[in-house]
Amino acid sequence: MKLKRILHRREVQCAIVAIVVALAIIITNLTGVLKDSSIRASDNLYSIKPSTEKIIVIAIDDKSLQEIGRWPWDRKIHAEAINKLQVYKPKIIGVDISFFEKSSDIDDMLLSTAINNSETSIVLVSEFSQEKKYLKPAFSSTALTGHANLYTDNDGVVRSLPLQIDNVQSFSYTIASKISEKPIIAPLQTKISFYTNPEIVSYSDVLSNKTREEIFNNAIILIGVTAPDFHDDHTVPVQKSKRMPGVILHANAIQTILKEESLLYQQKVSVILYSILIIILTTILFWIFKPYAATSRAIIIIIGYILISLRQFKNNIIYDVLHPTLAGILTIIGCITALYFVETLHKKWVSEVLGKYVSKSVAKEVLTKTYAGEEITLTGKKKVITTLFADVRGFTTLSEKLRPEEVVKLLNIYLGDMTRKIFSEEGTIDKYLGDGIMAVWNSPIEQKDHAIKAVRAAIKMQESAEKTTRNLKRSITLNYGIGISTGPAIVGNMGSNERLEYTAIGDSVNTASRLCGIAKSKEILITEETQKLVKKYFKTEKIGKIEVKGKKKKLEVYKIIRKE
Repeated sequence: MKLKRILHRREVQCAIVAIVVALAIIITNLTGVLKDSSIRASDNLYSIKPSTEKIIVIAIDDKSLQEIGRWPWDRKIHAEAINKLQVYKPKIIGVDISFFEKSSDIDDMLLSTAINNSETSIVLVSEFSQEKKYLKPAFSSTALTGHANLYTDNDGVVRSLPLQIDNVQSFSYTIASKISEKPIIAPLQTKISFYTNPEIVSYSDVLSNKTREEIFNNAIILIGVTAPDFHDDHTVPVQKSKRMPGVILHANAIQTILKEESLLYQQKVSVILYSILIIILTTILFWIFKPYAATSRAIIIIIGYILISLRQFKNNIIYDVLHPTLAGILTIIGCITALYFVETLHKKWVSEVLGKYVSKSVAKEVLTKTYAGEEITLTGKKKVITTLFADVRGFTTLSEKLRPEEVVKLLNIYLGDMTRKIFSEEGTIDKYLGDGIMAVWNSPIEQKDHAIKAVRAAIKMQESAEKTTRNLKRSITLNYGIGISTGPAIVGNMGSNERLEYTAIGDSVNTASRLCGIAKSKEILITEETQKLVKKYFKTEKIGKIEVKGKKKKLEVYKIIRKE
């Protein structure tokens, strides 16, 4: 039972949620179950960096195809383009075009001559055969070469490029290493950063001298296809709705290598630690605050992590957005669910306990005020209350004439009847006293008309007692003697660690008990304090001053005159 109570505490419930979520995050992170989803989520961190390298892309676009003709073009056309470009003294010329189709010997010679005579270094793309053999263009004896392979992830997005395959350098790496003034340090699997688009010039404009010569001077020139019909385009993290031509992708890769801005993914240990930190902070928030306030603060923590991730991207580190964010969200959902479960059980338990002492409406109000944050003190408080004592007149004598089971049955009928009438006026049952009952009003919840409710309940009890007696159809005449007193008393849970009960003690409580003791059958006696509060609503009759046990002074006592 003790373990059950511990498990129902909000701190324990949220701690259990935290442990479960932490284990789930650790397992998914280490096993890579959500790796693809994590990578896709982190794509949102990508931003376009400003370009610092002078890169010119000479595009084989739709315009060039219309003006020059169908593809493939004669290689003498490329020879002419190279001859024109090298005059402008660019840094390097990269030709992202495969020359593996058959061509005439004359065309091959013209292109080879243009490459050999160029004062500018020229890099050609090569490829691997189906047997994974590296193939170089036959006329490229003096040209540098590099493979143009890109790495496509499971979701079809290009995020990285292999710098070497079987000791063969990539096209982008070959260009970067040729023009770099210092040794290049880059991981073999380079994660590409993305920059503002390079200037793009139509291939046909170069041949027809429609371009400004100065744009090519000291520039990295890349020649490649951009026309959609070539299908040499790729999905990239920064613009998934629009595919990027391969030659533009190589331009980004070259800058990434030159600037040593290859992206690195956050280490798994770091991901797990951040996730656990978010889980712990979120759990603590749910320990301290109510669910709504805790949730809003937890969301701020998650947003804070995302901002850190954006900041770290500028340092070329791709943070795992998914796992820590998921950790926070799952902890929020788990804690809310657990607390709802605990609160529901607690409400049910409290309702069941309160239901033995107060009416359903009072129980509901106590619960509502408690969960709304209003103070409902059960630990001890002094306040003005109205106390009612009632017992069944003549029951002791009658019980001597009946069998025990008849006594219990009859007593339960009358006590049940009294309880229902007290509950109908939102009273709280303090205790049952053999053949009597004690009830209070204005506690545990505030009731401005507590004295009126108590008197009304007493009248209902008397009327109901007569009806109950008639319904028994036996020669039994039983009625109640009732005493009511209004005044200050101490109310709260009293007893020991083994057993507590919510009760009231004080002079006004004792007075109500004494009045009950001297009240005759069918009589409702009230104190002067009670009479002042109810005289506008009920007819009262002054009995006079009566000596009451435990009181030095005589009490002014009134009785309620019921309408017959």
